[in-house]
Amino acid sequence: MTDQPDKPLWNGVAILAIVLAVIGVVMRPFLFVPIAAILMLLAAKQTANQRLTRPGIVLITICAVVGAGIAAAYSHALY
Repeated sequence: MTDQPDKPLWNGVAILAIVLAVIGVVMRPFLFVPIAAILMLLAAKQTANQRLTRPGIVLITICAVVGAGIAAAYSHALY
């Protein structure tokens, strides 16, 4: 059994995690960004291809910091 059939599934999970992190900056960073981080860690563990997961982890970290900064600076979300 090879890793090939599961690869599109975990790439989709990684893309979903990136989308959730970007949405988290604008809407609710303390809800969406941790979910995105967990999904990305699962995708990174299941796939050997780091082409999408490594930049995704960096992007999720940046989104977490920016989202937390915006949430601390303003009393409402950006939407």
